[in-house]
Amino acid sequence: QYRYLYGVVYHIIANYSGFSVDQVDHLMKIKFDFDVVGLKDGKEIRVPRTRGKKGQTGEEFTKYIDNIRKWVQEYFDGELYIPEPNAIDLQ
Repeated sequence: QYRYLYGVVYHIIANYSGFSVDQVDHLMKIKFDFDVVGLKDGKEIRVPRTRGKKGQTGEEFTKYIDNIRKWVQEYFDGELYIPEPNAIDLQ
């Protein structure tokens, strides 16, 4: 799943957007894998989780990837396509 996430999903987004893969990873964590932290003034902010994807169950990781794929379709108005994991050979 890591190969698919970094080698396909993040790579496609990075190539299209001009961001690096690391920047895409950080942005996707802020959007889909975050904790909400309360500030002293009562406001809240999103903080990317530091446990990493390895701390997620297989189901959570799959949902994370699915959320990214859905977001890409909406955000880029269908201009950007990310293939299903089983549609490509990651060998």
